[in-house]
Amino acid sequence: MNAQEILPFRSAPAAPKGDGLTVADVVCLYLQHDVKLGPEARDQRKRKLDVFCAELGSLPVAECRPSDLESWLARIAARWPAAATRRSANAGIQRAFNWAVRDRRLAENPFRGVVVDEEEETGRAMTDAEFDALFAASSLPFRRVLRFLDLTGCRPCELCALEWEMIDVDKSVATMKRHKTAKKTGRPRTIYLPPEALELTAEVLAEQEAVGMASVSVFTNSRGSRWTRANLSNRMQDLRPRTCLPVDCVLYGVRHRYATRAAVRGCPLKTLAELLGHSSTRTTERYYLHLGEQHEHMAKAAASVLGRLGR
Repeated sequence: MNAQEILPFRSAPAAPKGDGLTVADVVCLYLQHDVKLGPEARDQRKRKLDVFCAELGSLPVAECRPSDLESWLARIAARWPAAATRRSANAGIQRAFNWAVRDRRLAENPFRGVVVDEEEETGRAMTDAEFDALFAASSLPFRRVLRFLDLTGCRPCELCALEWEMIDVDKSVATMKRHKTAKKTGRPRTIYLPPEALELTAEVLAEQEAVGMASVSVFTNSRGSRWTRANLSNRMQDLRPRTCLPVDCVLYGVRHRYATRAAVRGCPLKTLAELLGHSSTRTTERYYLHLGEQHEHMAKAAASVLGRLGR
């Protein structure tokens, strides 16, 4: 067996190296030749890389600087207001250029060291009107996503990772060993499931069993595949213009909506932090309590203070 048979993808003419490559060249080579990328991952990554190349694709790699990527990430925030989406885009760009270095097509990654702020989402709570508009315009699989997030306050990435074996119906919880704050807390993430959430999962299970669908994932899209954060982000990008919703209406806003609603209804801060899976109440206070936007609630609170003072 010769080398041509072992590595058939090298049969194409060698691409220029180093100074001869543009940003678009690197991205194209990466998508063509990185054998670790599966078809679904390749398609998802390509969406964001295409947006990046539409603006910076013609730039020679030799002229690229970290500030070029940083500036692009700042500009794209108007289109992708969710920090998680921009982190995903940056990660895809870093992978492409790191691959080019490993494959000896580049001496170094010109964007190395660029990061997106790792803080929690600082967006706002989704309003009732926005939630209702999204729900009305969505297909059944995405309606279930919206409903579960609204009932549990879990992160979209946790919904994507949720599997049937994680759910304990008797205890009304879902337990995840791998999660965002695992290193900080040293314990599993517990998602508490109210009766409505259990009814929703029972409905999904009954439907999967009825069609003979053996899925390990609780929530799947219309093709029967596990939801991913990229899928969810793309769905929101499709729905916003159709429902005339602003760009800062993001899926993570449902989690903010849950937290704000809980606080308005008197849920203790420590309890709310546990429900949200936060390692500290400081995170809950800083990012998730949008009480200033709840004008009716604040007006009643102000009136009650005056009442307690005997005025």
